[in-house]
Amino acid sequence: MAIIERGAPGRIFYVRIHPNEDLVRSIEHTAREAGLGAALVRSSVGSLAHACLEVAAGRLLERPGPALEIMTLQGEVRATPHGLPEARLAGVVMDLQGQFHAGRFVRGRNPACMTIEVVLEEWCIEQQMEFSVDE
Repeated sequence: MAIIERGAPGRIFYVRIHPNEDLVRSIEHTAREAGLGAALVRSSVGSLAHACLEVAAGRLLERPGPALEIMTLQGEVRATPHGLPEARLAGVVMDLQGQFHAGRFVRGRNPACMTIEVVLEEWCIEQQMEFSVDE
């Protein structure tokens, strides 16, 4: 079963994540405080003290700091069935040796180094349509 949504952009939020605050949890906290049911990550800039990325189902990649630049960050925030926001964020970081690493950011394991700044855009769902996908 797949879902297609029709909606419209809503409010814009500028999120500043301070040193040692977790990237994923901070975005979820902002969404909860703002009452966002759904939001999209529109842009970001910043660095992590260290990084933990899910690179394959269940396989984690740990990259030590002291600073890893966030090169790209994309994702969305959606409410769980219990109404709590859940952020699913993926991106690319660059380590001190200039190596790039990509994957999904693991909740609680990606603290900001100095700051991370993220722009979130509320997604106001107007209609959801379900359909079957033939394999």
